[in-house]
This record gives sequence, C-alpha cells and structure tokens, in this order.
Amino acid sequence: MNLYVLRHGQTSMNSQDLIVGTTDDTLTEEGIEQAKDVAKKIAAFEGNNAVDIVITSPLVRARHTAQIVADEIERKTGRKIESIIDNRLIEQNYGNLEGTSRFSEEFAVSRGSYASRTGKTGESILQLAQRVYNTIDEVKAKFAGKTILFVTHGGICRVIRSYFYDMTNEEYPAWRALNCQLDKYKLL
Repeated sequence: MNLYVLRHGQTSMNSQDLIVGTTDDTLTEEGIEQAKDVAKKIAAFEGNNAVDIVITSPLVRARHTAQIVADEIERKTGRKIESIIDNRLIEQNYGNLEGTSRFSEEFAVSRGSYASRTGKTGESILQLAQRVYNTIDEVKAKFAGKTILFVTHGGICRVIRSYFYDMTNEEYPAWRALNCQLDKYKLL
C-alpha cells in the first residue's frame, strides 16, 4: 500500500517566511502553479492507478491543492477520485508564534521542545505526533490495498516522515518539506 504525502502549494505567508499553522491562508499564483505541476506528475507516474483516495487537511490551502490534484487525475484517467477532509491533518497550532518569523529564536527553541506547547498556547510536538500517527494507523487499516494521497502541511509532513524513519533530535526540526513536495511511503 502506497501513501503519498504532499505539502500544499505556496501561500502569501509562506512567501514571507512567516509561521502559518491554523491560519487559513490561500495559495498564491505560484502556489497554484506548483499544485498544477505536481498534479501532472502524480497523474502520470502510475497511470490509471495514480491515486485512489485523496485525504486532505480542512484548511483552504490544502483543500485547494488537493482539488487541483484530484481534477488532474480525473482528467487524465477518467476515474472519479474519492476526496476526504480529515481534521487531524490540519497544521500544528503554533499558538502566539502564528504569523511571526519562522527564523525567530523562540520558534527554533520550540521546535526542539517536544513536550512543551508551541508558542505557550499552541500544540506540543508530542500532541501533534499522537494525532498524526493515529491517522496513519487508521488509514492503513481502513483503506488496505489502496493508494492514498495526503495533502497537508509542513509540520504534518515532518511528523509523517518520523513515523516511517528514525530521526534524531537534531534531524527532526531540521527536516523541511518544501511547497508541493511529494514524498512516497510504503504502508505494510
């Protein structure tokens, strides 16, 4: 069973290097183009079996990216793609760090403090990992044999990577998914 994980296209906050968690930011024109480019790749790389189900975060930037991808797969294959919104794929709540520079010292410290709430009022990395790991386990059991595409956010992509690969305390915060980066994992 294949699990593809796609970070959404660029948003205005991404282009300004601002922390964007649960803020419902929209795609920029560049983000739309990124989504169209990756959609063509996804629709082409496995032919008519590219993706069976798209599961997306409820935030508009992820939903818009997912819709572009699903439309391209449907256009290319003639198959209707099932789309599901899953609130557990929403980006991490960064608390009072939301909208601030992603290069701030406070953000750097918070990314290495796994049991502390990010931005004092947000979600800890451990809380985030629990909901994302549970989501993967549930999808694995519910959709066995299907090819799944998650369309989600950078923080979620990092947690998903940690589900499949061991990461040191230095590697975890340093790993970053770029806008419309597509990663493939095997769910056994």
